[in-house]
Amino acid sequence: MGADVINAYKSIQFLIDLQMPRFGSSAEKMKVINDVAVRCRISMRTRPSLIEGSISKARILITGAVGDAEALSVCEVVEEMIQQKLQVLCSVIRTEEEARSSIPYASYVVVVLSRGLLREPHFAMIMLESYLQFKGWGGSTPGGSRSRSMTLRGSDRGTEFVTVTADTRFEFPSMDFYHEIATSGLGMGEEVGRKLEKIYRSLLQMLALPLTPHGSKGLIEKQIHEICAKFPRYKDGMKGLEMDERADLLVDAAEAADGNASDVSASMDFGFARIISGGYQSGQGSAGYLGHILEGSDSIVSVENEHAAWVSVKEDESQEGECEQEISQYF
Repeated sequence: MGADVINAYKSIQFLIDLQMPRFGSSAEKMKVINDVAVRCRISMRTRPSLIEGSISKARILITGAVGDAEALSVCEVVEEMIQQKLQVLCSVIRTEEEARSSIPYASYVVVVLSRGLLREPHFAMIMLESYLQFKGWGGSTPGGSRSRSMTLRGSDRGTEFVTVTADTRFEFPSMDFYHEIATSGLGMGEEVGRKLEKIYRSLLQMLALPLTPHGSKGLIEKQIHEICAKFPRYKDGMKGLEMDERADLLVDAAEAADGNASDVSASMDFGFARIISGGYQSGQGSAGYLGHILEGSDSIVSVENEHAAWVSVKEDESQEGECEQEISQYF
């Protein structure tokens, strides 16, 4: 028996190693998994892909202690299982740059709580970016809610935050911790620290849903089902995606304006955007499509002349007059 064990260990030394890039991209990890399957002569089912590699327009974002390999793996499992169940594009956010480009298009942000999360600099930077993107951080969460809705600055898209506890060792912060964060900002200074304290307090007022990464497959699937119940927008998949597309039009117009795009100009101070229709007749082309998509929403939509269209987003009755600005564009 002992000799067999020794011979087995000797044989292992001559096997070809496959390196798993734990901090690599999903595509890099999937390549290694496919290699393992080939070497083990295992037939793998083709995984359905929802716009492979796309982050910018993911509808459900997942983040956590992404600087820790184990916590990152849990985030990726959550991403994969939610995406398969809902057939909605999901993405793990690892950097503030990814957060900046993806948050405007997201309807939900899932924060996976694990040990050391609140001291993790990557997570802190992602949350600080969300602070810039959203209005509504701070204050209390009514009724011990399991989610918190934020509204994007310059938009009417409501994005909900959902927290998930995936580590029994996660410790909810004490008053001393909040004081430390407020004064030091994890080494980034007091001004940043005050923002972080506000974000963390607001985030941790929500009741977190449980997730047991080391549990049985059945238990994990049941917990993912309960997490997915916090995404009512996608209960009827097509209806939720249509709502996303309508909201995307305004986000795209705003981003194009910020980039000084030649074919779209916008004044978000007035909730106003002008979409050049490329010379199509009134009510047709891109302008007509925009009007068709937004018709029936809470927006005021007007398509004017054969060259240009304007859309004003009314946040309240007082803004209607402010949005009426003269437009002239000739081709």
